[in-house]
Amino acid sequence: MNKYKPRLSAPSYSNLYYIHTSYGGKNQCIRVSGKYCIPNCVGYAWGRFYEITGKCPKLSKGNAENWYAYKDGYKRGKTPKLGAVICWRKGKAGVSLDGAGHVAIVEEIKSNGDIVISQSGYKSTRFWTQTIKKGYKLSGYVFQGFIYNGIDYAENSPSNNTNKNKYGKEIKMTLNELKKGSKGEQVKTVQRILYCMYKSPKGLSISGNFLTYTDKYVKKFQKANGLKVDGIVSKKTWEKLLK
Repeated sequence: MNKYKPRLSAPSYSNLYYIHTSYGGKNQCIRVSGKYCIPNCVGYAWGRFYEITGKCPKLSKGNAENWYAYKDGYKRGKTPKLGAVICWRKGKAGVSLDGAGHVAIVEEIKSNGDIVISQSGYKSTRFWTQTIKKGYKLSGYVFQGFIYNGIDYAENSPSNNTNKNKYGKEIKMTLNELKKGSKGEQVKTVQRILYCMYKSPKGLSISGNFLTYTDKYVKKFQKANGLKVDGIVSKKTWEKLLK
C-alpha cells in the first residue's frame, strides 16, 4: 500500500501542477493570476489531485459546487479518505447566481474523525490549511461529500491542533479578541473566512489589518448568525466563524 505525503505548505511558484498548460504547466483550469491557476479553490484542488495521483484528473474544471454531481467516474462518499476532494455547495447546486461553492483536499485524518484540508481562495489567498471538525461543516456552505482518488494508503499521520497560513507558518490556536485596530495572523484568518464566505466582497482584503471593511463584514456575519453586532471577534464570534 502507498504512504500518503500530505501537503501542509504552499506549492512553489515553479510547481507545474498549478501552472496553466499554456505556460508549460499541467493545470487545465482557468488562469487567475499570470500563468497560475491559483489562487482559486478549483485550480488548486484540480492541480493537487493531479499531483497526488500522477494522472491528469477527470474532475470538473467548473463551479466548485457542481463537482460532486459531475460525472467523472470517481467514487464518492461521506467518509473522508486521504487525498480526496471535499465538496461544499453555497446555495443550490447548479445555480451560479447564489454562490460558487468550495473544494479542498483532505491531507490528514485525525483519530476523532476531524480532518485537515489544504485549499486556495479565489483571487485571495494562494494557500492555507484548516482543521475541519467531524460532520465537515464549513460556515456559509453545505457539505456535499468526498470525491475519492482511488488510491489506498497504508497509514495516516494525525496533525496537531494548529493551522498554517499561506506561507506554511503555524498559527497558534489561542484565539485573541479582535476588533478595529487589531493586526496580525488571526486577523488574516478572519478575513480569509469572510472573503470566501461573501465571495470576494468589495473592499475587503487579506491584509492582517482590522480596518473599516473587516469591521463591516464582521458585523454582517454577526447579524446573520444572531450574535451581538459590535464588530468585535470575541469567543462566540470565533466559534461561529470556525464552525
